[in-house]
Amino acid sequence: MTRRTLPLLAAVVLGPLFVLSPVLAGDPELRIPEAEARKAALEKPVPVYPPMARQLKVTGKVVIEAIVDESGAVGEVRVVTGNAMLARPATEVVKKWKFRPFLADGKPAPAVVSLSFEFL
Repeated sequence: MTRRTLPLLAAVVLGPLFVLSPVLAGDPELRIPEAEARKAALEKPVPVYPPMARQLKVTGKVVIEAIVDESGAVGEVRVVTGNAMLARPATEVVKKWKFRPFLADGKPAPAVVSLSFEFL
């Protein structure tokens, strides 16, 4: 085993462990269910399956939470669960999503959305 393969081996062995992050800073009260969030998404690029993860046959589901501001732009993003090798492309792509503004009392308001991505 070489120094180069050791981190890769660690990712494969430890990858199935869930990645947990602290609560989002300034977490808004408005929480949007995934189905509603996906319907409100105006731009929703899909994550690219990392070539190394595909080669190693790493699969699984990644769940992301993101704060969407009053304009519909994604701000802070965190991984709720998922393999570390798959979580990075999921978080990077969610930062590019754009939503119709979510409303609270008839006015645009920040919201937390939860999105899941399957890597098969």
